[in-house]
Amino acid sequence: MQMLSVSCALLMSLASAPLAAGEQSRPVIAVYGGTNPKTLDKAIEAGVDVLFPSVNWYARNQGLVNIVARAHEHGIKVYPSLAVAYDGYGDAHHDFARRNPRYWEKRHDGSPVNSGAAVNLSWGHPEVRAFKIARITELVDRAGCDGIFLDYAWYFGNDSGYCDLIVAEFRTRHGRDPFSIRADDPQWLAFRADYVTRFVAGLRSSLDELDRDLEIWLCVNPDAAECLRDNAQDWAKWVDRGLVDAVVPHTFEISPRNLLRSVAACEATLRGRVPQIPLLACWEGTTDTPQLLREATALTVQAGCAGVAYNQSTALHRLKLWSAVSDSAGAQAGDLMSKPVNLVANSGFERGLADWTIGRGIGMKVTDDKARGGNRSLEIQLISRAAVDQAVPPELIRGAGAVELWAWIDTSGMPKRSSVVLACELTYQDDRVARKEARFSGSPARAWRRIDHRFQISDIENLRRLMIQIGGRLGNGDYTDTGTLLVDDVGLHRK
Repeated sequence: MQMLSVSCALLMSLASAPLAAGEQSRPVIAVYGGTNPKTLDKAIEAGVDVLFPSVNWYARNQGLVNIVARAHEHGIKVYPSLAVAYDGYGDAHHDFARRNPRYWEKRHDGSPVNSGAAVNLSWGHPEVRAFKIARITELVDRAGCDGIFLDYAWYFGNDSGYCDLIVAEFRTRHGRDPFSIRADDPQWLAFRADYVTRFVAGLRSSLDELDRDLEIWLCVNPDAAECLRDNAQDWAKWVDRGLVDAVVPHTFEISPRNLLRSVAACEATLRGRVPQIPLLACWEGTTDTPQLLREATALTVQAGCAGVAYNQSTALHRLKLWSAVSDSAGAQAGDLMSKPVNLVANSGFERGLADWTIGRGIGMKVTDDKARGGNRSLEIQLISRAAVDQAVPPELIRGAGAVELWAWIDTSGMPKRSSVVLACELTYQDDRVARKEARFSGSPARAWRRIDHRFQISDIENLRRLMIQIGGRLGNGDYTDTGTLLVDDVGLHRK
């Protein structure tokens, strides 16, 4: 398959243009990682489009040169990940920082930002910005990169940015003392953020002078307002000014609803002007199985994103997730658009009752004694009736005419004449409530089996809340019978 050119124009077409029947367009697939040759081998095998190898921006890295040369042989583009706020790590600083200690950034309490996990020369000094721009441009040009993956273009917290130069210029321009106002004062935040914007603008100009159509892909928190408030980073302004070619929000979410909320928060700032390519976490406790990673990828594309990036290569190796990367790289956008995605959070109860509420009844617990998939399942001790509920944000099913709800159940511990119930409760903007349910036999002679039902949903645009429910009922209703219902792998699809 011919590798996809990841120019901004093509990314935008992938994100917004409808796919004609048989069209071969597909989303961009990127991987963030180190410089281990094993990662490049796997990326070539999987058909990845873009690599984000993490390197020190201030080091002359021969390993990056080798990666770019081999990646280009296989049609893979390379955007080195550059944590540009870092001017060293711990007590190890680069030469320019050691020669110019007067440029260290300061915190509100006057302490320098030059040790531990935060090591940063001040963005306020033009000499610092010029040094970083020159060194990054040299690195990219020497290695033959296709652009950069710009990361950590910010301050280390909003209590940073109090170097003497920035404080003095703020006093001169606004007649206010930064030490007499809050660290999150809007004017003070915007003033500090402007120095980082000057750096990004200068870097954009310097890369453009190389005349190689180099791109800047920006790694950020998807919430632009939060970035400005917490780190004096105004990436929304960078998009406004056309300084970046794509935004890669780190969406380290494991539930469909949270992933979509992150995508929506980012898109509220982008408004379709540059592509969005969410960076999905792949380590333990996140999208850490091939199935979860495939579903998150499909959901991201269905949300209108131009592609997806995976963080990080070490987790892809350790958790054996490269098969999912390969599947995504080989999929057409139309295939991913039509792929059903499970909209239930914590569907297998691997995180206990997180995301679930006890709708009625007592005696609920998550057990690892008997599970259909994974390591855990939900055990419901029935006295008359009991159920668990989960609220599903309506935006997840906008445009659908129905949903399919299913669950795997074990009713071997339930008495005769009992039943299992799947239900959807719909609450509308005008406070109307509609409940739909389906009942299934709770026969004690059967072990794990799948039950499912398709629920039609009307007036979906006015839907305020969708609640799904799974539970059991005993036949006599007089509280003399008891029973045990096991539930695992609950799912909800748009139809």
